[in-house]
Amino acid sequence: MENEIEWTGVWLATAGTTYSTIRITNVRVNANSAGNFGEVWGTVMIDSSTSVPVNIPSHRVLFPRIGLSVSVTPATYRNCVASGEQTHATLRFTEGFAAAFRPRGAAGTAPNNIPGGGYQNESGFAPPTPLASGALTGTPGQATQGTRLMARIANPSTLLTLTVPHQVIGATGLRLQVVLTPEPDGSGGTVTTGTGTMPVPASGVVVYEVAEITPTSFSTTESVDITVTGSFTVPGPIATVTVTGSFAPLTASVFTMNAVAPEPRFVDASLPTLTMVTITPCRTILLFPYVTNQAGFDTGIAIANTT
Repeated sequence: MENEIEWTGVWLATAGTTYSTIRITNVRVNANSAGNFGEVWGTVMIDSSTSVPVNIPSHRVLFPRIGLSVSVTPATYRNCVASGEQTHATLRFTEGFAAAFRPRGAAGTAPNNIPGGGYQNESGFAPPTPLASGALTGTPGQATQGTRLMARIANPSTLLTLTVPHQVIGATGLRLQVVLTPEPDGSGGTVTTGTGTMPVPASGVVVYEVAEITPTSFSTTESVDITVTGSFTVPGPIATVTVTGSFAPLTASVFTMNAVAPEPRFVDASLPTLTMVTITPCRTILLFPYVTNQAGFDTGIAIANTT
């Protein structure tokens, strides 16, 4: 069943004890099925040849919350002025709650190898590889990537080049790195390690991954701002650029355990499409305070473009 996990051959009794404590961690569920501000409950059942009572078998394990909001400070360019002399756009990703943005984490290292530890990453409890056995492959609990933030940019003009930074640092030290050549759903690709800039690819898909956080960023609901720089040759095009932001990778159908699907993964929440860049034509508005064609007068106007 898609909402059930079964462990077989679990030995509970130990000499001289009357009870055992079982810790279950790193269980991933389809939180989208519960909806925003819903609840997910878990029930523990033990199937044994002897009666094994469970103290408090049902637990509320999840409160789904909106984890991301996206906003834009748009740029309005005039096509007759060099873009370098104008103000550029800012794309802002904001956590819906503290610690929504996390790095990947490493298996087998503290605190990820400690049951019940303080996991400030996407992997959570991730013991060393030797614990994997039988049908279990890979490293238990290990995420395939840190939190990823994706911008899908629609640029209708080949005459407008958009550029984004390789690295973005938040106010509390949270660090994002751009992902080179990601898949259209935001998975895969190579996470950069340095600074610099890169042009927005023709696909319009730009993906950042959380590479590092600090204790302050883990406990703070924060925002990260990505400057999107536009450049064109004067006279520039007349164009409007839009953007849709979301978590990544996105999945259309994989809602249960899957050996090859990325973890964590998200559904496309259909966040609003926002206007990010507008290039307008240069216009001059002339005001003639008084003109008339009355009483034998007829005002004449002569306009000469001498530039």
